Amino acid sequence: MELLVVVAILSVLAALLLPVLNAARVAAWGSGCVSNLKQLGYGFHLYAQDYDDLFPYAVDAGDANALDYWRTNPVMPDAYDQVEALVEKQRMLPVVMAHYTSTKLLWRCPADAGINYSDNGFIFGGGDTQGDTAFDALGMSYTYRTELGLLQKPMTSLREPSRVNVLMDMAGYWHSRFHRSPRTEEDTRDSNFWGYNVLFADGHVKNVTSSGYFEAWGYKLSDRDPFEAPPPQVP
Repeated sequence: MELLVVVAILSVLAALLLPVLNAARVAAWGSGCVSNLKQLGYGFHLYAQDYDDLFPYAVDAGDANALDYWRTNPVMPDAYDQVEALVEKQRMLPVVMAHYTSTKLLWRCPADAGINYSDNGFIFGGGDTQGDTAFDALGMSYTYRTELGLLQKPMTSLREPSRVNVLMDMAGYWHSRFHRSPRTEEDTRDSNFWGYNVLFADGHVKNVTSSGYFEAWGYKLSDRDPFEAPPPQVP
């Protein structure tokens, strides 16, 4: 009888503690991802010091897996040719940045659960990873705003670097906005539950909603915007 009482008490304690421990684990994954992105941000600035203040001239896994996206890029008519050449030369971002990062594991988000197009077909960063993490399948958990490298504009010429996304999680459902393990069907299919960790050009990292994520992507990159201040207005 005493043993049954002890087992019952332990069962109750486990039921109470497991959700708390799971939430703590998910929060730790998010913190680890933020830390990785901040360190990668330092690496970008170190790279710029050695290469005329430029962003890395490189591609990510999404560019290699969705090359046709660049055929109709409104920013650069020659974007497809540039990206195709970079893919052929295997100038992947983690390789180009190798001397400016302490370990390859910085490119792995601890919450990386892989990419599954059966969950949602509108995911940046590459194809279905067949149950593997994006890091294991593609070499990185993050996607790069490749235009920053292709435009070859100085990093310090950005007018609003705090609004320009540089690196982002490949999938938003890795970080549930309700701090539970992002494995439920509700989380993976409904972008309202998603949260993306984003490294911005000024070096800060922020977890944003799906709308904030697409707002950052919508910040136009061209020869005049957001690079370089516009000419003063003559009265």
